[in-house]
Amino acid sequence: MPFISSILTLLSFVHPFHISVTSIYHASEESSLQITVKIFADDLEEALNRDTNGATTYVDVLNPPNPIRLDSIVQNYLQKHLAFTVNEKTTQPQFLGFEREDLTMWCYLEVTAVKKLEKVTVQNTLLLNTFEDQANIVHVRANGIVKSMKLAHDQTADTITF
Repeated sequence: MPFISSILTLLSFVHPFHISVTSIYHASEESSLQITVKIFADDLEEALNRDTNGATTYVDVLNPPNPIRLDSIVQNYLQKHLAFTVNEKTTQPQFLGFEREDLTMWCYLEVTAVKKLEKVTVQNTLLLNTFEDQANIVHVRANGIVKSMKLAHDQTADTITF
């Protein structure tokens, strides 16, 4: 019976799908896009360890021995796999950091100097090199309106117009 209990406990930590959720909020009073990326920590860890470009050091997201190094690794991964074009202008969001909540990572980015959001194109390839069934959901909120897109292997970029 302890064996079955152990298996059930282990299975409760495995999630049956691979998804990330990116939320983009146009804060008109601050003239910025506030971006959050929610991703399962174990999925991110697996992606980071596959995306090391030959590095031999294992990246431990849940218990990092060097949190400052992990911050840099996560920032580089996001910059490589997320791209934004805002009002026909390619932008590089500023990485603000991340935090862990249970088994989820919340990553924070910001694009400044966006007085009015008319159009945003998002390219999102997060975890696509790691999981065949990966889906990346993007929600954009501006002017009291929320619009969404689903990005995956067959479509890694899309545009929303307000």
